[in-house]
Amino acid sequence: MIQDLGMTTWGCTPLCRGFDRHGGFYNAFNDYFTYQVGPGLDLRLDFAPDNATAMKRPYSTDLYADRAIDWITGAVGAGAKNSFGYLAFQAIHAPQEAPADLVTSGFCADSIPASAPVRRIACGQMRSVDANVARVVAAYKALGIWESTMLVFTADNVSLNANHPAHQKPTPPKNEPEPKPYHLLNLTKQGGNTDTGGSNWPLRGAKATMFEGGMRGAAFVSGAGLEAVAGTVSHAFYSLTDWLPTIAGSIAGVDLALAAEPKYAFQPPPPPLDGIDIWASLSTGGPSPRTSALLYLDPFNCFTGAPPVPCRVPGQGALRAGNYKIISGHVGAYMSKTTNVSTQFCGAQDGQAPPNSFPLPVTPATSPPFCPAGWVRYTADAPGAAVIPPPEEAGPGGSCTSTPCRLPSVSPLLAGGVWLFDVVNDPLETTNLAPSMPALAAQLLAQLQAINATNVPQSHSPNDPASSPKNFGGVWTPWRGNPAPAACDPNATRDTVDSNFDGVTFSANVARLQGWCWSPQAAGDGRGALNVSFRVDGVAAGGAVANLPRPPAFMNKTGAPNVEHGFDWVVPEPWASNITRGKHTVAVLIGAPDGSVVEARGSPVCIGDKNPTRCTEAD
Repeated sequence: MIQDLGMTTWGCTPLCRGFDRHGGFYNAFNDYFTYQVGPGLDLRLDFAPDNATAMKRPYSTDLYADRAIDWITGAVGAGAKNSFGYLAFQAIHAPQEAPADLVTSGFCADSIPASAPVRRIACGQMRSVDANVARVVAAYKALGIWESTMLVFTADNVSLNANHPAHQKPTPPKNEPEPKPYHLLNLTKQGGNTDTGGSNWPLRGAKATMFEGGMRGAAFVSGAGLEAVAGTVSHAFYSLTDWLPTIAGSIAGVDLALAAEPKYAFQPPPPPLDGIDIWASLSTGGPSPRTSALLYLDPFNCFTGAPPVPCRVPGQGALRAGNYKIISGHVGAYMSKTTNVSTQFCGAQDGQAPPNSFPLPVTPATSPPFCPAGWVRYTADAPGAAVIPPPEEAGPGGSCTSTPCRLPSVSPLLAGGVWLFDVVNDPLETTNLAPSMPALAAQLLAQLQAINATNVPQSHSPNDPASSPKNFGGVWTPWRGNPAPAACDPNATRDTVDSNFDGVTFSANVARLQGWCWSPQAAGDGRGALNVSFRVDGVAAGGAVANLPRPPAFMNKTGAPNVEHGFDWVVPEPWASNITRGKHTVAVLIGAPDGSVVEARGSPVCIGDKNPTRCTEAD
């Protein structure tokens, strides 16, 4: 049950990344009841769309717990001695949706006033998570394997940082062998988004900020192998990246050196792991082996210059080293992609309701704030939340003191700056030490800049119309690659042929077939043109060379080294006269450099009286 996966290619999806089963969605968010994202359904069981389940409208937290229970029951029933499950509940992520009975009665109604509906709905979402975690645990117990199961419950936001160096009241280690067989369930939740009901109080900031309210994550581990520290609280410094080597290495017993070998022939060897095996610290209460961690890096040219100066190009980074954390650039990720930054101190989203208000109305007067640089405190007797704004921080030439606060402000909070906090002794980040400790600030900033020198910037391609759900029967679907684990290379379309059949256009009785294709294996390091052939109603109708210019955005979208990879072919006789009336099917085939022939993405196209559409199974 995994979300926010990306789905350009089948290679991005769970069954192509090593999982045996998958039940969930691909987008960054989803409707909890209809499983719709915009114009399409986004719910799958393994590779197949799960329309039947979506029509029953189960609440997603219940559904994903059901699927986890079905999986572990089936795996144990089939004789599995070891297993790993990753259950990523959608809750408590937006949209704000929860079963009405969890919101309007019981704990949420008793503890949160009706004047704070956003907070109430978030409470209902969390109640559902609690109940379903209990159901999953009960399933393990019913199977008789709870004593040999370890459960990891962790937030999915960046790092797990706390303000004391060791566990509290650790019990003496027990030299007991780890019980076998071994089962592990990993659960994650979303947290800390103050404008959709989350709370980080008394920490500063919120989700997607570099302050501790966005960096720290609540977590617990329970079960087999942790008997020596049962009932204790850990304040050790760990990173989210540490779970992989810990679970795969010490817990599952995988030789990480052997694990560096690709599973499939198309996969390159993975890079060195960023995480550290923290099992010794977790299981004994000893100190964490981690001393530093990159917390965030989205540079946009913000880490150049000596001494560092406010950066007018949005971007940000944060690094933790020992007790200290340095922040450079913007304080929040949601403030980094635009030159008109209106999510200022605490005000821009005050009064903006969440996009979905089920089951209670959310009004501007009750919507809580997004306060990326201050402290948001929820109160029991007031609507929404009370905000403690951050101290004013002036930059060269002035400060940003009003709302909305837009660039080219020179406030460090928005235009870029440097903060240094002792997050062990000042976890609320009330005192910026950068002015009083310039040498340490410069040292940590240099470390951040050194990491940035190896950074590979993210590339966000333009929307591809081939991804539209209307091309796949109203279902969000990967539009590249092969849905089979042994063949779903995420780079397959880039290593052989990348293409698109844009469609058929008509002018009078002239029909034109248009699109593009290219391959990095073509002559001249991918600059050479490919041959294209066409079929009308299954019969070869002619061919062309794809050597026509495309818009410059073509190269950004495909990675092609130049723009001359298009085709614009006029359908000849005898097909020209017939194709303008009645029903026909047109396909485009690309000649790959290795001699094979592949069908262009978006092909075939079905035509009915000059009305081209993507073909369906019914056609």
